[in-house]
Amino acid sequence: MAVRKMARKSITASALSTAITLMFAAPHLALAQQDKAKEEKDERMGATEVVVTATKRAEKAQEVAGSITALDEKSLEMGGIVDPTRLTLVVPGLVMGYSGGEARPAMRGSRTNNVGVTANQVVGIFNDGVYAATTGEVLASYLDVNRIEVLRGPQGTLYGRNTFSGAINIVSNEPSFGSSEGNVQTLLGTYSRVRGQGTFNIPVSDTFALRVALMGEQHDGYIKNLYREGPSDDLRDENVRVARVTGKWKVSPQLDVTLRATKYDQDVNSTAIWGYTQIGCYYNPGDSRTSTGMSANAIYRSGNCFMPGPDSKNTPVGGAAAYDDKGPYLVGRDGPSRSLSDGTGLNFQANYNLGPATATVIAAQDKFVGIAYYDPDYSVGYMGANSRSNGFAGYDNDQVSRSLEVRLASNGNDALQWLLGAYYFKQTANWDFGYLDNGVYKRYGNATDNYISSSKAVFGNAVYKVTPTTRVNVGLRTNDDKQELAGGANGGGGDKTLYKVGLEHDLNKSQLLYGSVSTGYRVGGVNSATLVKAGAPASYGPESVTALEVGL
Repeated sequence: MAVRKMARKSITASALSTAITLMFAAPHLALAQQDKAKEEKDERMGATEVVVTATKRAEKAQEVAGSITALDEKSLEMGGIVDPTRLTLVVPGLVMGYSGGEARPAMRGSRTNNVGVTANQVVGIFNDGVYAATTGEVLASYLDVNRIEVLRGPQGTLYGRNTFSGAINIVSNEPSFGSSEGNVQTLLGTYSRVRGQGTFNIPVSDTFALRVALMGEQHDGYIKNLYREGPSDDLRDENVRVARVTGKWKVSPQLDVTLRATKYDQDVNSTAIWGYTQIGCYYNPGDSRTSTGMSANAIYRSGNCFMPGPDSKNTPVGGAAAYDDKGPYLVGRDGPSRSLSDGTGLNFQANYNLGPATATVIAAQDKFVGIAYYDPDYSVGYMGANSRSNGFAGYDNDQVSRSLEVRLASNGNDALQWLLGAYYFKQTANWDFGYLDNGVYKRYGNATDNYISSSKAVFGNAVYKVTPTTRVNVGLRTNDDKQELAGGANGGGGDKTLYKVGLEHDLNKSQLLYGSVSTGYRVGGVNSATLVKAGAPASYGPESVTALEVGL
């Protein structure tokens, strides 16, 4: 409008000056309009700049010299992320696989294949700074989460527990001293899905506040089992409840204390501890009792060992299943399937500002009970009535994990920023494989504390500003890990010294160029007496990784 109006006037010196001014100002005005439009679009889309504590100090995700994905509450809501399984959809380089009640996360080519009590995770998962000891604890539903930070690559020089290929930080909301507030949400969906969640913030005083969060969800199974009419035996259903009470006390201007108590339980029709279809199996044609592969003479065969129809000559025990699966979401299973998880956790954290540095203490205890069993022939009719009574169905575990982390981190924006920490972890568990007796799960043995895992570590990291725009990042860590298994091998574990060396350079206010070399390792372990008898080694050594990364 202004240009057309000006064109109708005679071109005078003042008009020419205005035109020249507009010509030079136009790109800047256009950029300003683009920035405003982007801000409005980001606001509509819920995109915000997330402040993270992935490096143990508050900073913008854009300023972290590493490959990080940060998801705030709005992003989690938009992505429908209510448990870890959907992180795959929004986090590059992360695949969150799972089978039954066990998580199998993969990052940068490293995958968690070994699961169960004695397994050590490839991707370290931390709930409010506390390491989740086993893959069974990882699949718990998220509740009242403030943000999730996913870091790719080894992170051993910054975290209490060593991480092999990456780390996932789950940070819940803290109580606020400001005002009483709360919200209740209800979600209805297909498969008779009902999800309810409520959070309530209660400021008891100017220095003490409580936050209560509750969640419950249930839905029918996504995988239809044709054995019975109706959804009662369909697989991958949901029935979960989570509750958390958090108290925060501002003891003094320098000291604050936070205590979290969490309760979690889930009881569902599982998709089996190793998946709900067979892509192959081991069998011994000379002895049907070794069809599970616990024999040095076992032969591999593609597909389900218990195929339907006239395949009895190739079926190990001489019979055949009466039904063949119609696809991954339409199956037939006549044996009961279940995944039960029950956990309680206590998380104590204290921060004391000493002036030049802040001291942090995190002490935690987690108790977890899990049972998982399934139809071991993956079919209908092969075992017939014996599907409710068989020689192998799954496993159970009852474990307690305790950890203590002490850190001292520098404050301010001095040329040298540093962190020193010490870590201790111990896990005791009794676990065993089990069978079904008329549909009731029973374990083979009754061992107590038959597995013990412990870890000690000292770690440190420093970032030194060489110039106003260039920084050097160095870190060091020493580990001492042990694993013991009653009836199996003793002396598993390992000790390792890890390091990180990196260089960071600010090209401008919005561009950061960085490169690093870092190392990580995964603890070795021990095998049970049953596996050793079948030919497995008594123990296995640790894995190590050297990661080279360049990023912009």
